[in-house]
Amino acid sequence: MTSVGIRYNAISAITLSSLLFALIHIGNDNLTILSIVNLLIFSVFASIYCLLDKSIWGICGFHTAWNWAQGNIVGFEVSGTTPAGGMLLDFENIGSDWLTGGSFGLEGGVTVTAIFALSIVGMLVYMFKFKSRFIE
Repeated sequence: MTSVGIRYNAISAITLSSLLFALIHIGNDNLTILSIVNLLIFSVFASIYCLLDKSIWGICGFHTAWNWAQGNIVGFEVSGTTPAGGMLLDFENIGSDWLTGGSFGLEGGVTVTAIFALSIVGMLVYMFKFKSRFIE
């Protein structure tokens, strides 16, 4: 993302990294159109987070914690993959798949769509409110 951003611009970097992130997950089990959309939305969130943080390490920690907590604490599928190594709790994912993500995991439901879409809006508002801090 950094190399593309330096050579071209931030929008190109966000777009390319988001598409690559989603493509990495294309082979996952139980993939749906909504889960692909959510993977794209998450990667836009992650890219903006990196821009704000000026580092990749914060979002790496966030992504690792998200996957670990979802799989190894509550026992949900993680992007269509059954968590390895057991789980602390064994929640049952009940409700409509469009809401909960079903067998793909939370990333396949509209709840996650709303959370990350609102997070993106919040970060963009913050970024533009304090624009001078992010222009070098």
